[in-house]
Amino acid sequence: FLIEAVVSTQSTGELLHVTDWLPTLTHLGACGVHGDPGCQGPLLGDIDGVNQWSMIAKGAKSNRTEFLVNIDQKANNAAIRMGPWKLYQGNPGKGDWPPPPRLNEKLYNKQFSEDQKVRAEYENDHQYIFLDRSYDKLKVQLYNVEYDPAETKEVSKQNKDIV
Repeated sequence: FLIEAVVSTQSTGELLHVTDWLPTLTHLGACGVHGDPGCQGPLLGDIDGVNQWSMIAKGAKSNRTEFLVNIDQKANNAAIRMGPWKLYQGNPGKGDWPPPPRLNEKLYNKQFSEDQKVRAEYENDHQYIFLDRSYDKLKVQLYNVEYDPAETKEVSKQNKDIV
């Protein structure tokens, strides 16, 4: 139902999060694609999402400036995106995007090439793949994803005011 005649066909660097779809689509359902500018749509209570219809339809600025990427209390890590910045706290997890600090690449690659059954035998992935087992759970990593979308250049030391 979102057609080119109604929706902006330009790309944008504005922020949109999956949680924004509920308020956006309920607004669209209540107010229509060309709804009365005063139409607010249904009240959804205190939710994380925001109505982004004006951004989608007209290329307006986003109604959000940040969103929570993750909080994992078990793994003791978190990440938030604010404007062009993405901030990680703690071990960002497995994978090479972003690369975990002090990675023993040989063991890391071996772990992910082995059968799931064998991998399950490793008691603690963190200890298995890292050379230095004293990883600081409070360590932060900062990336400017506007200029570095692949998160290859960690810039927290150069941007302490952002951190």
